[in-house]
Amino acid sequence: MSRTSTPVVHEWAFGPTPVSVYMPTSGGHSQDSPVVGLVVVHDALGAWSAIRRFAAEAAQLGYFVAVPHLYHRAGSPVFESAENFDDIRPLLAGLTGDGIAEDVSAAISLLRQKGAHKVAVTGFCMGGTVALYAAANLPVDAAVTYYGGALAEERWPGVESGLASAGKLRAPWLGVYGSLDKGNPPEVLDLLDQARAHSSAPSSVAVLRGVDHAFSIGEGVFPSYAPQEAALAHQLGWDFLARMLG
Repeated sequence: MSRTSTPVVHEWAFGPTPVSVYMPTSGGHSQDSPVVGLVVVHDALGAWSAIRRFAAEAAQLGYFVAVPHLYHRAGSPVFESAENFDDIRPLLAGLTGDGIAEDVSAAISLLRQKGAHKVAVTGFCMGGTVALYAAANLPVDAAVTYYGGALAEERWPGVESGLASAGKLRAPWLGVYGSLDKGNPPEVLDLLDQARAHSSAPSSVAVLRGVDHAFSIGEGVFPSYAPQEAALAHQLGWDFLARMLG
């Protein structure tokens, strides 16, 4: 898929779920070629500027992108900094498995309704946790996780641990993690690699050395952001999706 013009962004709703939709540019698609959908699940800061930039990049690559607003039950707040994380904690704690499944499923259904013949899910941090859950439990065709936590335990009611999801993958899945991420230590990533190997779906775990959590988005916001490793991580994701969805 080639980069072209700036994508057109719409704010739509599918049922009660507000979704930011990024229309694919002409790169990689013609009127006669199938459209591939991509659900981008935001991190703890909500659908903030870094998530929007990533979604726009995906649209420029030819994906039909949907970003569901998981905080919409609390008014869809968006944060451009993690400095006041005490304001974010209640939003994280207020999420449930039923709500997450409803919102991500709404984005999937919207993309399919608009003509996407295949739909993938990707996400960062808590969104990466959701992407792994989706690969095991929701009707998606592939998923990519960027440093999603809660591998050894449940983060939200109704959302199983990442290890449990990895052991029953139904869709191809790639997980990308940093070797210095204390929330995803090496011994847990080893268990994750073992668990995903028992699933029938193609899957892989990539651990990038020398980087911490939140290394792939949030330039100027997250101190752990690492531009070279971010570019590598994103390219790993795009290459994986191209292979699995092509």
